[in-house]
Amino acid sequence: MTLDPAEYRYSWGGTGYQLLFEGIISSALARYGFLDCVFIAQDEKVRVYWSKAVTSHAAAYGRQLFSDMSAAKAFSAKLEEFASHAALPIDVFDKAVFLERLAGLEAYLHAYMSLDPEFTDAVLASAESDLVEYLGTLKNSSRETINRLFFSDDGVYEQLIEQTAQALGVQSETVRNTRLEDVIARFDSDVTLSHRGNYTIRVLNDSIEYIFGDQAEVLGRTFIEHFESGASTGVIKGQPVGKRGIYRGRVKKISVNHTRMQEAIEEYNALEGDIVLVADNTIPELLPIMRKSIAVVTDMGGMLSHAAITAREFNIACIIGTGNATAALNDGDMVEVDSDKGEVQKV
Repeated sequence: MTLDPAEYRYSWGGTGYQLLFEGIISSALARYGFLDCVFIAQDEKVRVYWSKAVTSHAAAYGRQLFSDMSAAKAFSAKLEEFASHAALPIDVFDKAVFLERLAGLEAYLHAYMSLDPEFTDAVLASAESDLVEYLGTLKNSSRETINRLFFSDDGVYEQLIEQTAQALGVQSETVRNTRLEDVIARFDSDVTLSHRGNYTIRVLNDSIEYIFGDQAEVLGRTFIEHFESGASTGVIKGQPVGKRGIYRGRVKKISVNHTRMQEAIEEYNALEGDIVLVADNTIPELLPIMRKSIAVVTDMGGMLSHAAITAREFNIACIIGTGNATAALNDGDMVEVDSDKGEVQKV
């Protein structure tokens, strides 16, 4: 596979994800039928890139889905329906139940992703304030549902992993780090389930392609180096939200990793002076330290991102969607954040 990273834009990323989960996300994206997305899993992090060519199509999809308050409320009702179905208890377990629960999780993810900036930012740019507020509240509540379904110890996804491992006679970690298609096939045949290291997934229209080994390594490096090259020099640019003005402080980076979030928060709270929080993105657990920070800068996110919603609500200086702030900046760097222009630079 040959892809030109210049034809893509960085959408989101994070740590703590695994191959099976990325496969479920890929299946949810493939349901749109018109996207071109690339997942790069390297250096214990997953980075997701969207083709610039689908930008207008995604924006048009969002405008139709959220054309007015009535349409937004209809979407919200459908989202609640998907969540209820996905959260049904699991009793007897077999392949049919696995596929049914998988379909429920995919359906919710597919609907939830329709609140991503690629679909909603164009709508919000000209929407009435009540619609902006409604969609912001909906995104926050939906994010809590995602955390409950996928990231809590007793969530549906964790139950699905454990029961699948028992049914297939393998370790739960093996299930987590295996391609979705192979897990499904194992119910009917003796398919070997194994972790394959770094990988790339491409979602093109309604198809999904996995790449492993040297080809995945080379393609992944090409994308990462393209988006992070020159990150240590020049001005970092993004979209300003929240409080306006110019602020100076020292950088503290936080990676959104659900397995060590409390530890990261404690480290942050021990810092003194004016601190600029720099992260891939933010989540509700980071709200106390966001309010403590003189400014917040994120790699990803749109107008309905947690960082943007929180910045507007609590009047925090914030710049979202920089694409490379975490690569460009190091802990302790003194930076100037201009939330009028949406710029960050070392001083």
